[in-house]
Amino acid sequence: MWNFERVLDAITNAGIYIIEKRSHTIIYCNKRFKELVPAAEVSLGCYEIGMDICNRCPLESYDPAKKGKNVFLRESHVFGGMVEVSVDEILWEDKIPAYIVTIIPQMKAEETKNYYLYNRSIDRVVKKISVATVSLNLTKNISRSYIWNDKNQFLCEEEGSVDGIFADMLRRMHSKDRERCGRFDTCAKMEAYFNKGGKYLEDEMLIKGEDGRYRWFSLRVIPLEYTEYRDTLAVLVIRNIHTRKVLQVRTQNNLEATYKAIPGGVCTMRVDKNLSIISANEEFYRMMGETQADYENGYLEHIYPKDAERVSAYFHLQAERKADLEITYRVLDINGDVHWMQVKGIHCGKADGYPVYMLLRTDITLIIEAQRQIEEEQEKYRKYADNVIGTLSNLVEFRDLDSGEHIKRTKDLTRIMINTYNKKYPEHFIIDSSREKICRAAALHDVGKISISDTILNKKGRLTDEEMEIMKTHTTKGYEIIRGFKLNDDEEQERYSLDIAKYHHERWDGKGYPEGLQGDEIPLWSQIVGIVDVYDALVSPRVYKKAFSHEKAMEMILAGECGTFNPILLECLKDAEELLKNEYK
Repeated sequence: MWNFERVLDAITNAGIYIIEKRSHTIIYCNKRFKELVPAAEVSLGCYEIGMDICNRCPLESYDPAKKGKNVFLRESHVFGGMVEVSVDEILWEDKIPAYIVTIIPQMKAEETKNYYLYNRSIDRVVKKISVATVSLNLTKNISRSYIWNDKNQFLCEEEGSVDGIFADMLRRMHSKDRERCGRFDTCAKMEAYFNKGGKYLEDEMLIKGEDGRYRWFSLRVIPLEYTEYRDTLAVLVIRNIHTRKVLQVRTQNNLEATYKAIPGGVCTMRVDKNLSIISANEEFYRMMGETQADYENGYLEHIYPKDAERVSAYFHLQAERKADLEITYRVLDINGDVHWMQVKGIHCGKADGYPVYMLLRTDITLIIEAQRQIEEEQEKYRKYADNVIGTLSNLVEFRDLDSGEHIKRTKDLTRIMINTYNKKYPEHFIIDSSREKICRAAALHDVGKISISDTILNKKGRLTDEEMEIMKTHTTKGYEIIRGFKLNDDEEQERYSLDIAKYHHERWDGKGYPEGLQGDEIPLWSQIVGIVDVYDALVSPRVYKKAFSHEKAMEMILAGECGTFNPILLECLKDAEELLKNEYK
């Protein structure tokens, strides 16, 4: 339907409007129609915009038997001459029976068109303003009713008394409105009100017509200032608002029905100092065991004290931006118990000068409690995994004289590299929980060395080609050892540990081992541990060599003397130089 409206709005040579079949209420009009008929608004009745735009209502000529052929020419002052009018039936939004009226102006002399538009616009404005316009002399109790005739003349139709007009209206007014409106039912009462500085009087009420049916009217009394008379003068404007009020009631009933159907607390809130509740469904109050009266002082006092300031600041900030709301916080129920609430809301206008939001509130206390229990279990499993990793790391340290500090530094250097990577490439951010699991897995990168003989592992000279091939098997041996353990059923932790143990000696150009992977075939976490493993091996003393300086180690790595690494990680290594050096002070 949205795309259909866009198509209709794009039509510039025709005014198009949609009328609900039952109530003859406008439910849509395109941009061209609004330009030609500025008074047209959605929810207005046909008569309220003057459906005689073509000298008579187009629907009067509609014949259902001629479906698709209801096209005729009319003379129209509004459209500046002859127009082609077509009427047909549609289902608006696939469910609302409606008429679609298309009006195509037949071009006429521009000056004639402007003449029609000018004269018609004056007439239309006056008719739009009111059903009746009455001048009031409150001091002398005199009234004059005026009408705007077809010759654009504003003529006095009837004279009478002010008190007589209001007495007649009170007599025909619905009983539920009579007492309220009776406070200003005489000249004396209105004059006293205006003399005390009152700006205007305004109300809406049901008035019985000659057919015995009640209809909604708005009444407004506006005092005239800066006149040459000493008498208190005013203007009474009466408008027929029945269609609008009926639609409002229908909308309110639909809204209330929707409220009841939504599985959660729904409310309309004014974002003021106290976060006042304008309306809410039964579930909103029921979920906290409260009633509407409990919220007379606003919603803010029901929010958990430690969360109240944060929630209020967030609501006001989003309201200033006219942005949607989504926040989780705690509230207190009628017994003082704490509940976790997830709230989502949309901006829907203003009330009394304050932003208004419609909110959906869901009690997620059980979900939060379940998450807490899961986190506690995960913490238990994490400690178990740490113990397993620590035990395996100690075995490696015991076997390999160089591995003790190397394992600790590999974890720390891995963390530095990941933090640097996150700052440099935030679009590929590695979250904190994953970062810590990778660092934990880094401690096991050489766990396979426990299967290598002491003769090879702690040899002071260079290894022979045969010994080197045996040493290389520590990657696959480590993979097998880790796979034999169940690291607390944490699949992510196990994946990092297996990948790092097996692939930390793979190289970007495919010349590493054990599988000769290249480029992005190598898991990123294995690449990170691989580069810090080499850096630490260079700057630390080994049984077979002395330590290189930081500068020399960087030079060798960047020159590719230790194998080819991912260019992105080489940039991260350069950015992290100072942090890396500080690890060895």
